[in-house]
Amino acid sequence: MDSTKQTDVAAMPLTPEERAGDVEADEREDALAEPVLRKIDWRLIPLMFITYNLNFMDKTILSSASVFGLREDTVRISPSRSSPLPS
Repeated sequence: MDSTKQTDVAAMPLTPEERAGDVEADEREDALAEPVLRKIDWRLIPLMFITYNLNFMDKTILSSASVFGLREDTVRISPSRSSPLPS
């Protein structure tokens, strides 16, 4: 077994110079991430808006159809009648 002590580099504290470099790297990453997030927002938010509106219209139309008697007007198909094969 090796008797030399190995240090974990990740556990070592950063020097002030290294911390300053990290701040600059963070600023660059933020500058690069901003246009990407804007693209994601411009594509995702309209899709979420359309989906929400379709869900709202579906619930509204079904509830008003139920009030006006759609349940009684529709014929319920039993499982035996829904099969295309004769029994």
